[in-house]
Amino acid sequence: MPKVSIIIPVFGVEKYIERCARSLFEQTLEDIEYIFIDDCTQDNSIMILKKVVEEYPLRIEQTQIIKMPENSGLARVRRTGIQLASGDYIIHCDSDDWVAIDMYSAMFKLAVEEDSDLVVCDYYTTDGTDEKRSLGLFSTDKEQAILNMLFQKNSWSLCNKLFKRSVYNNKIIYPQDNMGEDMALTMQLIFYCDKISYLANALYFYYQNPSSITKSGLSENFMNRFIQACRNTKIVDTFYEKTILKSKVEKGLLYVKFKQRNLLLPIMNDKECFKKWLMAFPEINLKVFFCNNITLKEKLKFLLTFLRLYPIN
Repeated sequence: MPKVSIIIPVFGVEKYIERCARSLFEQTLEDIEYIFIDDCTQDNSIMILKKVVEEYPLRIEQTQIIKMPENSGLARVRRTGIQLASGDYIIHCDSDDWVAIDMYSAMFKLAVEEDSDLVVCDYYTTDGTDEKRSLGLFSTDKEQAILNMLFQKNSWSLCNKLFKRSVYNNKIIYPQDNMGEDMALTMQLIFYCDKISYLANALYFYYQNPSSITKSGLSENFMNRFIQACRNTKIVDTFYEKTILKSKVEKGLLYVKFKQRNLLLPIMNDKECFKKWLMAFPEINLKVFFCNNITLKEKLKFLLTFLRLYPIN
């Protein structure tokens, strides 16, 4: 059984897959399982990946390249990887990102030393030239860590979080939509963690691709992202509704719902978009003004949205 399973979705990354793969294959941790999931990519990503792995003969037997039967999206691809993983711990890596050479050895070592269910490290956000470091975790207390992620003080990304594989054996509502699927998974998995550890090293490099769909300004993309984000937020809402932390995360979930509604603000001149904005999480309309984590400027913009566009027949 490998120590760590790394799940790497592959789609449309022929410009970046070599950089990612080399950073993974050159890891100082020897006992790793690499699970690359080909989401029916139509470019040369897989061909490039296969050429790279041939240069690392010791990694060939550790590497699986699995092809989805049809293009399925990030959420389903990650679930497929999770089902295939056999390592003691599981972590994810996006195929246009890269990692420090000692990332997984350092995280695994700390996990073993502290018998952790979850290890979180710092990360860099980069455009390939400039880098901005972010703290992976402000608190190892589970309740506070959950709140910090809901209030977006810490990232809920799966890529800087090494989870014990047994945590995935709990009752999880798996997301089907791509936007916010990492939030939906992380916020459930962390609930089941008894011991959380923090590694104060920036080991993951998150590449902000200016041409990615999340950067696109098309109205259709704004709407699709909004719909998917709302569905994944409802997953988290439904999950915590049945837990002992229900009342403690209420304000955090309010904040997430508020932020998801904001995804539509750039296209609010469209009447149908405004109607969808009104219908999304209507239970937060009054509560927004009593949430300390929402700035006065944000509250004013929220109010003006109603005053400027409402009512619409």
